[in-house]
Amino acid sequence: MVDRLTTQEMPACEAIVNTGLRAGIGRSYLYVGTVAGRLDHRRDHAVPGAETVLAACTILADAAGGKPSKLSRVLHRETTALRRTVEGTPQERTPAYVDVLLSELRMLTWHESHPAGGWAAVDELIARIEGSLNRLDLPPEEAKPRWADRFHATGMLHMQRHEWTAALEDFGRCAGYGEFCRNRASALLQMATIHMRLGDWEKAQSLAHASHDLCEENQDRLVTIRRCITATKIAVVHTGTFNGAAANRTLPNDAPGNGMVRNTGSSPAGRGK
Repeated sequence: MVDRLTTQEMPACEAIVNTGLRAGIGRSYLYVGTVAGRLDHRRDHAVPGAETVLAACTILADAAGGKPSKLSRVLHRETTALRRTVEGTPQERTPAYVDVLLSELRMLTWHESHPAGGWAAVDELIARIEGSLNRLDLPPEEAKPRWADRFHATGMLHMQRHEWTAALEDFGRCAGYGEFCRNRASALLQMATIHMRLGDWEKAQSLAHASHDLCEENQDRLVTIRRCITATKIAVVHTGTFNGAAANRTLPNDAPGNGMVRNTGSSPAGRGK
């Protein structure tokens, strides 16, 4: 059943039947799967209310977590299938519906290959998000974080397609929401990475430092170390040297690899002393 769900991408309701086992054994199974699973399609089968369906979508999105895994595609597919059953109901005009759309868009950024349904499906999802947000007319403190999430996700999608200018624009709009942006440090670092690719080293280093400082301000220790090491790499690639002042700004004393970097002194990068 797991192979059917993951490799063959079968719907859950099909994956759990016709397993080749005796009828008695097959019927003794306790089904454990996504909430989109159905054992039958009888006309009188109870269908959960739209509000319950959106809650189930949220559970699936939370299960997907913040990074890709082997189950990401399955969870994404099931979330989309459930969300579509809400279309045309009053729940389609709620913040919860927008949040599910944003979760789907976030999960799309994890797919390195061409997304199912093509880029047209991505554009359709973005249009739904924008249309829903404009219709809801939420107060700024609720609308701005969602708009920031939208631009962060589309920035990541543009990066996948190597559309650097469009990615910079979306990450810039994301970071522009300031305190309402939940991924501001990430957006700044992605912008730094793009500027480094384009050869704008000073801008890249400035953005990497800003990302590092923001993480420190938010006391996000692990993320700070990761981002400041990236800032360090940008500084080394740009200048060919690493002086003490730059080291003090970009790398904490207890960061991994700190001793190795500080021991280089002002030696040119990649040539040793």
